[in-house]
Amino acid sequence: MRFGHRGSGDLLARFLGDPAPSLGDAAFWALCDAPMAEEWFGELHAHWSERPRLSQLSLLELLPREPAALPFRSDMLALGASPATRTVSVVELLGRFRGDREVVLALDGYLGESLRRMEEAETAPAFRRAEGRARGALRALLAASPGQPGREPPPLNMVQRLVETLARTRVLFPPAALVAEADEADEADEADEVDEAAQAAQVAQVAQGNRTDRTDGAAQADREAGGLPGREDAGPSQLELPKACVAGLGQLESEQGEGLDALEALLAADGGAAESRRVRVEAQLALARAGRLAGPGTLAADYAFCDGDLRLRILRALAGCAPGVSLALAGAGAQDGAGQSIPGFLQACLTDGELPLEERAVAVESLRLWAMGGLERGQLSGKDATELARALAGFLRSSHNLDLRRVVLGQLGHMSGSAELLAAFG
Repeated sequence: MRFGHRGSGDLLARFLGDPAPSLGDAAFWALCDAPMAEEWFGELHAHWSERPRLSQLSLLELLPREPAALPFRSDMLALGASPATRTVSVVELLGRFRGDREVVLALDGYLGESLRRMEEAETAPAFRRAEGRARGALRALLAASPGQPGREPPPLNMVQRLVETLARTRVLFPPAALVAEADEADEADEADEVDEAAQAAQVAQVAQGNRTDRTDGAAQADREAGGLPGREDAGPSQLELPKACVAGLGQLESEQGEGLDALEALLAADGGAAESRRVRVEAQLALARAGRLAGPGTLAADYAFCDGDLRLRILRALAGCAPGVSLALAGAGAQDGAGQSIPGFLQACLTDGELPLEERAVAVESLRLWAMGGLERGQLSGKDATELARALAGFLRSSHNLDLRRVVLGQLGHMSGSAELLAAFG
């Protein structure tokens, strides 16, 4: 349907009342996918109300997430009251009712119920399902909670709720013995799979013609629903809920910055040593993005133990830190309070031939952004910026990696005081 062409939308809306349910459902899908679908929310709700419960839950997946579907509000609250009908779509759609006290309190109840199920879970699959539901409720709760203080008191103190949830999940792990049993069962199944490889190949060939594109989408949906992950995700360090709490604290919209205050308090004792590495890193990244990582951190010490994506996020976050911030390193330097400067750490990443090219390229980009940001804020002198440019020029002379040389040369072109250095390279 063309944008702004209401006539075609009205025509589709007439089919919602067609005696053939399949035709009405097709019109429902088309209108949900149309621009300005909210203009037909009333007609969509009338059709939806006449459908069986299972069809209703499926049709809710089609509703646009913006703006809030007001005619569906009461029905979705009723569906959310029971875990059997509290689907991912129901929770997501309720999260769009920003500032709605009843909705916020309902979502908070869903979160609390899921946390209790995590605490009481006796099997790893049950634990993961409960965690998936808790993450969904937390995301919706963050979306529905009003960010800026208004005239009326907010229905919920989100900073307090996030801190409490983080404290509860800090000590929650999947039932370890059952995870181990599942691993042993997987290993036994692998032996059987070797003997059945030929048969599986034939089955796959037959199924290929009828296969939908469910693989990636369903895997993501299963993860969101809290399904049992693979063995590489079974450990306690892979819990997603604590990381979601930290991310929420960093993203809360508040004039007082209370979420960031909570993250600073989290790291105040021993640099966050009591937290898991991922939680500690996420907290420091949130503070760095807000320009509030004002003291020694453990990012450099944790860097070597992070995956590639998280390393890139660390490197990019360092670009926004103040020049006076140092990074605590593992070993004697961290113990005696000494730290490595941000440019020193980024240059070390750049010159480390064992690191992937992408990490080294992001390191030099962050070094340039850090230096130019410090100059603009008056926190870095022109002399210091020129020294950094000279160090990069020296790397150009010594490096034999042509791809990396091009990256460094491109970043040098944007750095203050590098014009005379670049002249030597034509």
